[in-house]
Amino acid sequence: GHSQGTVIAALAKPTGIRKSIMTAPVFDMRIERTIERHTKNPGSEINLNGISKLRPLDGYTRIVPAEYWSERKNLPSTFSLYNEFAKRTELIIINANQDDIIGNADLTELSSDIKVINLDGNHGFYDAARANLKLKIKELLN
Repeated sequence: GHSQGTVIAALAKPTGIRKSIMTAPVFDMRIERTIERHTKNPGSEINLNGISKLRPLDGYTRIVPAEYWSERKNLPSTFSLYNEFAKRTELIIINANQDDIIGNADLTELSSDIKVINLDGNHGFYDAARANLKLKIKELLN
């Protein structure tokens, strides 16, 4: 999983998976943080009770319904989700050292059963960082 996809994987709690790798996982799901980040981008419109239009700097507009915000508000902490998921699978987290979306997080709440790897790259591991990420994932899967 990548970014918010890591939260989805942890919520789904699939069974029978030997190893799971999360890249650039979200640790802070506070809505205020997301709103603050997106209101800086021209063209973004936040409507917690209707349709929001999020326009990140990549140029694509993401249409977000009100249900997203209400469901997100009721999520348990990502640390508890990841810690529970690590009881079902060998969980490896790969953080991006230069993450321009997530930033640095205090991981003291993370279970010691979770292996954490830090690699150079931004949130999407673009350009040369993508090649290094692929090599690391191949290494971890062998």
